Amino acid sequence: MFFSACICPDSFTKCELPAFGSGAQCDDKYSVCSEDIPRACKLENPDYTNSCPAGTKPDSSKRCSYDNNYGACCNTCAAYPETEIKDGYELVEECIDCDGNIRYQVRPQNCGTGFITCNNGPDAGAKECKSGEQILYSSCKPEREVCQPGYIDQEKYWNGE
Repeated sequence: MFFSACICPDSFTKCELPAFGSGAQCDDKYSVCSEDIPRACKLENPDYTNSCPAGTKPDSSKRCSYDNNYGACCNTCAAYPETEIKDGYELVEECIDCDGNIRYQVRPQNCGTGFITCNNGPDAGAKECKSGEQILYSSCKPEREVCQPGYIDQEKYWNGE
C-alpha cells in the first residue's frame, strides 16, 4: 500500500504574536493571521489593560511589549493619607502606592471601656491611654464642689483668688 505525505498548503502561515490564527488550521499554521493587541497583552500579563479604574493610574514600569498603551495599573492610595502610625492611633488598613511606599488608614486608638476625659485632671495613679490627640484616664479627680451663696471656696481663698 502506498501513502503520500500530507503537507500544509503554502498559503498557510504560522502566526506570531501579537497576531493570532483563525480560519482553517493545519498543524500550527493558519489560513488567516490577525493582529489582536488587547488579546496579546492579556496573554503577556492578565493584569494589562488600556484603562485604569478610579483610584489607580498606569504603572509606567509594567507596560505591554506589543503596545505601550496597555499595562498594569497601580494604586494611588488616595484613601490612605498617613505615612506612619502615630502614637494614639491604630492601623485600619495599609496600601502600597505606585512608588512602592506603604500608606496607612488609621483611627484613634480604642482605649476600651473605663477610660474617660477628666475636667480636673486624673486621680493619682490613674492609668492613661492616648486616643488620637486626646489623653483619657481610668479615673479622675472629683469635681470640685460649688459653694453656696455667701460661702467662699477654701482653696481659692488660700491661693489668693
